[in-house]
Amino acid sequence: MTKKLNKNIDKPICNAPFTSAYYFGLRGNLGFCCAWEDDDQPYYKVHKDGAPEDFWTSKYAQDIRQQMLDGEWPKGCSGCKWHEDRGLQSDIDMFKTIPVDVKDFDVVHGNTTHKKPVYLDYRPDNLCNLSCIQCSPGNSTLIEDFGDNETWGIGKDTWAGSLKYIKKNKDRYHEIEHFVNEHLLHQGLLQIKLLGGEPTINAGVQRTLKHLIDNDYAKDIRLKVTTNFTNLNKTYEMFSHFKEVSITASIDGAGKTYEYVRHPAKWKVVKKNLLTFMKKYLTKPGYSLSINTCIMTHMAFTLTDWLSELLDIWFRERVRLVGEKGKDNLWGDIMIIPVIELHSTINAIPSKFIDDILYELETLKKTLNRRNKKFVDEMTKAGLKAEDWNYPGSPEYSIDKLIKVFQDHKYDEEAHYAWAVMAVAQNNFKNCDITKLDPRFLEMFDMLDEETVFTKNKYKFPGSYKSWKENKEKDPNFKFFPSNK
Repeated sequence: MTKKLNKNIDKPICNAPFTSAYYFGLRGNLGFCCAWEDDDQPYYKVHKDGAPEDFWTSKYAQDIRQQMLDGEWPKGCSGCKWHEDRGLQSDIDMFKTIPVDVKDFDVVHGNTTHKKPVYLDYRPDNLCNLSCIQCSPGNSTLIEDFGDNETWGIGKDTWAGSLKYIKKNKDRYHEIEHFVNEHLLHQGLLQIKLLGGEPTINAGVQRTLKHLIDNDYAKDIRLKVTTNFTNLNKTYEMFSHFKEVSITASIDGAGKTYEYVRHPAKWKVVKKNLLTFMKKYLTKPGYSLSINTCIMTHMAFTLTDWLSELLDIWFRERVRLVGEKGKDNLWGDIMIIPVIELHSTINAIPSKFIDDILYELETLKKTLNRRNKKFVDEMTKAGLKAEDWNYPGSPEYSIDKLIKVFQDHKYDEEAHYAWAVMAVAQNNFKNCDITKLDPRFLEMFDMLDEETVFTKNKYKFPGSYKSWKENKEKDPNFKFFPSNK
C-alpha cells in the first residue's frame, strides 16, 4: 500500500529525497545525496535492488521520504544532524536553495510537477590527479593505484571492497553514462553538480556538459562543479552555456600543510589558478566561487600559518582582483567541513593540545580583524561598500566555525592509533614526514608509547585501526611506527 503525504507538516527535514538524485557510477550507488551513512540501509544498488530507472519510485525512496515528512531523522542523515545540532552548515542548506515548492512534494514521485529529480549530483568515476589524505580509492585513481601497492601498506586489506567494486564497474561505464543521459538529464532539470575524482580532467564530465548544451538544456540549468584547481583547462570554456555557474574549490590548508594533505599538488600552482579564475570569470555575471576546507588532525597544529594565508586570499585578494564588476558573484565565507574518517578526525588529537589550538585561533582572529579593518576602510574609500560584497567585515565568521569544531572535540584513542598508522603509511610511500610540519605531531607518536620494531620487510603494514588491532591480537609484540627517539 502506497504511503500518503503527511498533510500535518509544513516542510520536511530535508528537500533532497523529493528533488535530488546522487549517482556515483563506479560504486553503483543511487541515492538522494552524497552524505548518506547507514550500513543497515545503504545506497540503492544498481542491478541489486532493482533497475536504476526504478529507483525514484522504489520502496527504498518512499520510505525515506515518509520519514522526512514525519519529522524523523533517517539514520543515514546522522552526519547532517551532527552539523545542524552544532550550528554548522550542512548539505540541508544547499537543498533548500533548489526552487521547488514543498506543496508539490509527493511520497511516490518526489514531486508532482516533474516526477523526476530536478537536482543531480553526478560523479562519473574516480579519475583524479591527487591522493588527498582523507580520501579513498572510490574517489581517486591515484589512491586506487596506491591501494594495490604493498610498499604503501594500506591497499588490499583496508580498501578491498572499494577496489573490488571499482574494477567491476569500470567495465560498465558506457551503461552508466547511458542511464544518466536517458533518465537523469532531462527537460526540467534545474541544477547539476559534477564531482569526481577531479571533474575538470574527466572526459565523461565533458560529454555530460556537451549533452546538456547540444539538447538546449544548459541555458536553464544552474551548474555546480567541485574542483581541486590544479588546472584551468578547456572544460571551463563550456561553462558559459549554463544559466549560472557555481564553482567550489576544494582547498585544504595552504603552503606546506596543503601540499602534505593534497599530495602531489603544488600550492603555488593552485593559488595562481585560483586567483586567475577570480580575475577571468568572477567579473562575469552568473559566476560564483566558494571554498571548502576539510579540517583534520594533520592541519590542526599549523592553523595560524595556513588559515591566515587562505583567509587573506578569500577576504582581500578576491576583492582587489575582481573589483566592482563581480561583487554580486562572490560568497562571504569559507565552508568548514570537519572530517569524520577515523584516521583524520580531530578527535585523534589528545585533549592536552586543544586549549593551545583554541588560543591560537582566538589570537589569529584578533590579528586578522585588525588587519582587515584597515582593508575595509581602503575598500570604502575606493567606493566598494563592504555590505555590497557579502563581506562580514572580517574573517571572524570562518574562524568562529573552527572554534566551534575544536570546542566539540572528544579524544578518541582508537582514532589516535588510526592516525598514527596512516601517517606512517603516508610517510613511507610519499617520502614525506608529518613531524616536520610541527613538533607536536612527533609528540603524538611518542604518547602512544610504542617501541620500534617496524620494518617494511617484517610486517605487512596495516592500513586502519581495525587491521592494526587484528595484527595486535595475533602478535602481542606487534608495533607499527618507526622510532622517533
